[in-house]
Amino acid sequence: LIVVQTAADLTPADVGAITEEVSVTGRVSELQATSGERSFTMESEVIKNIASNGRALFQFATLVPGVVSQNTSGSVEGQVSAFTVNGQRPNSNNMTIDGVANIDTGDNGGNMATTNIDAVAEFKILTNAYQAEYGRAVGGQVQVVTKSGTQSFHGSGYWYGRRSDWNANTWSNKRAAAPAPVGNGKEIALPDSSRNDYGYTLGGPIYIPGVFNQEKKKLFFFWSQEFQKRLDPVSNRDTRVPTALERAGDFSQSLDSSGNPFPYVRDYQLAQA
Repeated sequence: LIVVQTAADLTPADVGAITEEVSVTGRVSELQATSGERSFTMESEVIKNIASNGRALFQFATLVPGVVSQNTSGSVEGQVSAFTVNGQRPNSNNMTIDGVANIDTGDNGGNMATTNIDAVAEFKILTNAYQAEYGRAVGGQVQVVTKSGTQSFHGSGYWYGRRSDWNANTWSNKRAAAPAPVGNGKEIALPDSSRNDYGYTLGGPIYIPGVFNQEKKKLFFFWSQEFQKRLDPVSNRDTRVPTALERAGDFSQSLDSSGNPFPYVRDYQLAQA
């Protein structure tokens, strides 16, 4: 804020004097006085700026103290039952989207619908001492609030891609290129994989002539759509098929997975002889 005195207010000694005032304000942390619940909230801008493996919404839950992932393989958190809160069971979590329950009551854990990250305005998880209205489950309460339209049109478009060629090879695959007996002299290549996540969002006012005043818009819309195309890596799989003798009904030469004779399958005709 800059305040400048007029010439009528200036004395001969004050000619050319300028008074400057700089005001710095900061957001004060709000005191939660309505309840004793322990909760953590992430708004749209925070969600947009934090990297999420596989663009999975429930990845953000693992940032909260007391939340432990159940995926030991490092896979993506794709379900609300993929983590525990304060030692409770994974199927003790609850999830709502805009206040509507989004839980598969068949297993009482998995969520029914998957929400696009770009359509989320607020992601909130309650972990302890929440009110009776959240009494359906004793674990975490995950609340998702979707975006809505505004007084003006806004939209976005995005694309996220993955390629196996962009990744470095693993240490064990490179170690195979060592000479025998350590390796076989040939490096093992990564299996082919790719992933494309792309979509768009669009929101704004709805104007109906003769019904709503255009200057005071009260009806809005928001639309979000995402597509995914992926090629998952396929590991080598060995499948056993019947031998020529087995197809003829002779199991006397059948072997187990270790190459030993399989004693549990017997030929009825040979047993009679």
